[in-house]
Amino acid sequence: MKKISEIPRYVRYIFLAAAIFLGTILILLSLGILGPAATLNFDRDADQNGVRSASLEEVVQHGQELWTQLRADGADIAGGPCLDDGETYPGWAIDLVREGRIDYLPENQCPSFLSGRVTRLVELSLEGNVVRVVPEGLWQRETTFIP
Repeated sequence: MKKISEIPRYVRYIFLAAAIFLGTILILLSLGILGPAATLNFDRDADQNGVRSASLEEVVQHGQELWTQLRADGADIAGGPCLDDGETYPGWAIDLVREGRIDYLPENQCPSFLSGRVTRLVELSLEGNVVRVVPEGLWQRETTFIP
């Protein structure tokens, strides 16, 4: 077995850099700064105003309850109305959309999401199923193009 002094200096530096890199990754993972929970964190304890945010499940359930109420009332939902514009759960908007998305016109989307007042969006189909969830941090204005 070779002594450490017999290993070329550049090889020792490579091993040292790799050890530091892996150690940093392990620390970031253990602190929750890195990983899936950090990028799609729907359940923050509180926003900057101290308001506790709702879980994704609570928001989806609320949206489906609103959808059920609209259907029971016989309301016309063909236009895909905005069900909740951030009134019930701060930071969340709930929108009805046609699957196969026809357009991204601003008049067909929740105003608070477009303005940036809310940064998380749940889209339900006209049948009440979840079509898409836009978590905080992944908000983008999608009004400038048609897919």
